[in-house]
Amino acid sequence: MDDDFPHRLSRFALLTEVPEAGPPSGMAVRRPKWPIRIVPYPDELRSSWLARISQRYGVPLRHLAADLGIGEGSRRAPALLIDAAADRWCAALGVPRHMFPLSDRDPDWPCPPWSPIDLRTPSLGRYCHRCLSDRGYWRRSWLRAWVLGCPEHMIRLSRTCPSCGKRPWSDTAWQSLLAAPDQCLNRLTTATDGGRRRVHPICGADLGVTQDVPLSLDELHGQNLLTQLLDDARADVSPSRRCHGFAVTPAMRLHVFTELLTENWMAEKERGSASLAAALAITARRFDAFDQTSLIDRAVPRPRKIISPLGPGQKVRRRPHSPIVTAACLAAEGTNFAPATQLQFRTGRTHPSYPIDWLPGQELSLLLPEHRTEPLIVPLEWVPQSLWRHPALGTCTPERSVVLAMCLLKLGRSARWSTIADWLGLPRSVCVWIRTELADLRRTGNWQRILGALEQVFDTLRRAPPPIDYCARRRIASTPGLIDRVLRAAVDTESIPEVTPAVYMRFWALFTGGYTGSEPDHSSRTVGDHTAIAGAEPPWQAIFELTHKISPQPIEGPLTWEPSTA
Repeated sequence: MDDDFPHRLSRFALLTEVPEAGPPSGMAVRRPKWPIRIVPYPDELRSSWLARISQRYGVPLRHLAADLGIGEGSRRAPALLIDAAADRWCAALGVPRHMFPLSDRDPDWPCPPWSPIDLRTPSLGRYCHRCLSDRGYWRRSWLRAWVLGCPEHMIRLSRTCPSCGKRPWSDTAWQSLLAAPDQCLNRLTTATDGGRRRVHPICGADLGVTQDVPLSLDELHGQNLLTQLLDDARADVSPSRRCHGFAVTPAMRLHVFTELLTENWMAEKERGSASLAAALAITARRFDAFDQTSLIDRAVPRPRKIISPLGPGQKVRRRPHSPIVTAACLAAEGTNFAPATQLQFRTGRTHPSYPIDWLPGQELSLLLPEHRTEPLIVPLEWVPQSLWRHPALGTCTPERSVVLAMCLLKLGRSARWSTIADWLGLPRSVCVWIRTELADLRRTGNWQRILGALEQVFDTLRRAPPPIDYCARRRIASTPGLIDRVLRAAVDTESIPEVTPAVYMRFWALFTGGYTGSEPDHSSRTVGDHTAIAGAEPPWQAIFELTHKISPQPIEGPLTWEPSTA
């Protein structure tokens, strides 16, 4: 409530005039100025600070809050209403506003939204009983989900009262009682009078008598390492570390650690603090050695789970995986995949990744910096129906050239082979060649070499894109009667003696970069040999110049082109 009830005088407060901007008349508002100034510790919980104030004044928190007009007419616990009255507490205690502690449920540590383990959720009620007995206050650092023990006393943090078995601060009884910080104020449920009446006495146990559970050095190293990674991510320092051969930002290094932590934790048979402690210790030992590909299987117990098929049909993902861990697992497991899977994950390059059509537009956390600075897929207009000659690809038959063109377009895509054939204007019957040719390449041990060669071709195209838009060329060539008119004009200019099926097919293949078996059926074609040309080779460049004059659509680029092999 906004009213301060100035007519109500506390039995312990000294009322002073504190001007406040609020009433229109500019009149001063009477606020209590309490005589004892209690400043919160830098790492203290708000509940602990309020309990210390209550104990120091000898007045329960509910009465203190009521004196400030907090909770009047409300049945809610005063601690839940304090956020809206923080200024009143600060004014009453003489504490600067910036020192007012955050809510116990508000984390003060950074954690990206893609973190596999929910590190933002505070773990209330954990404590080091020795620190609590020595210093008399509860620390915010105990709330962190990954803080398993006290580095000063080398013991595990306790989670429950040794007497009642409940978590401290689990109910609101402490707001109506006075007790020492290391005393349990949870209410117990006890039946009396044959079960007809129930009373709720206070536990009152001493939390300082909790039994010690030692903290191992590996567990301490794990929680310190994760704390350092979180601090680096919050500071956002320039990337100066390398992880698995990649120069990455602190946030990405944090993602790698949490990814490995999650996989190691999920590999445990049971869930709980003990399994998390074991997973944290294992992850800390393996994090520095993650740069070695041979350690992937030991660093990630289930590497195939990282790269399990997601697919465009799966709208909601369980969680986004670290791109570095994904790339490392793909590089280690890639040779065991089918050729189509290797193409869509692009396992032939240094930085494998998910297919681009599996990634939502906003999932930049799934991409490495290398992924964002270069295209992940070959543009459709760059690819002809029959792939160019390239030294790394070796000698290819016409059928294999078509298959390799489809494989080049498959890089980074999860599309079906039939869809890729449609994109290239090929008949779907060529999909039969895919199975035959890829099986032959794997049987002869040449598939990995071809996969690397396709990546080389992609890099060459990225540095020097083709001057020909092959999609546009195929559309122009499909104009009814266009090639016929061009070749008849060539006959009229005596460039060629006659229009034969072989001349027709050869010019169409040169003009479109196409495979002759996919040329649409035109009325000018006759049954016969479509490949052999009798006599000298026709002047294709002169015929191409006639195409510029006859075509109703503009034609860009030369007649043919091949990527540089230098």
